[in-house]
Amino acid sequence: MVDKSDGITLLPELAVMELSKMQMKSVRKLKEPTPTREVSLVMHHDYFQTKLMKALKTEIMKVIPAHMLRISKRKVIDVKGS
Repeated sequence: MVDKSDGITLLPELAVMELSKMQMKSVRKLKEPTPTREVSLVMHHDYFQTKLMKALKTEIMKVIPAHMLRISKRKVIDVKGS
C-alpha cells in the first residue's frame, strides 16, 4: 500500500534489510533516540529445560546482525494505561 499511494508506515530494522534497492529509496530513518524492541525469554522457576532455552537463545542470536547486538544509548519510556 505504501509503495502505491504515498502512505507511510514504521518498519522494524530487520524488515528493512529485506527491501529491494528501489524500495530502500523511500526509507527514512528516525532521529535519535530511535525506537528499540526487547525480546525476553521468560519461564517458570521450576522449568528445567535450561539446555533447550540456551539453544533457543543461541539460535535467535545467530540471526541478529552484529550491529544490533551492541548495546547503544537506550531510553526506556514508561507507558501507562489511561
